[in-house]
Amino acid sequence: MRAGSRPEDWTREALEERCDVLEPGIIRIREVPGGRLAPFETLLDIAGERGKEFPAYALILDLAEASRPSAELIDNMTRLFAKGAKHWCINMEGANRVMIAAGEFLLRRFYGQLSVTVHSTTADAIATAREKLAAP
Repeated sequence: MRAGSRPEDWTREALEERCDVLEPGIIRIREVPGGRLAPFETLLDIAGERGKEFPAYALILDLAEASRPSAELIDNMTRLFAKGAKHWCINMEGANRVMIAAGEFLLRRFYGQLSVTVHSTTADAIATAREKLAAP
């Protein structure tokens, strides 16, 4: 599925396979291991392309395979989170409660102006995405 062994070697085709329209207006991206800026930004571009067919879209960021983000990715997160999506649902399924609470705290502290929620299950993330899309 990958072009090479390094995180930055993900092909666009492989990244397209990691971006799904779960239902109208709800798009899921599965973050890749390595935490690099280029693949993440490409995933967001793909999600934006798929989101154009809807009046608004919510993005579910699945972190099941993610690893610690690079400093470059962290430095660009505010800009990236402001791209297109009406709401972000961060899915930390499989993480322990302490990690989920820490993730939620950090996201609210650094990205409090953006519409972001943290979830422990995919079902909860989808339910919240539906609610946020239905809200004015």
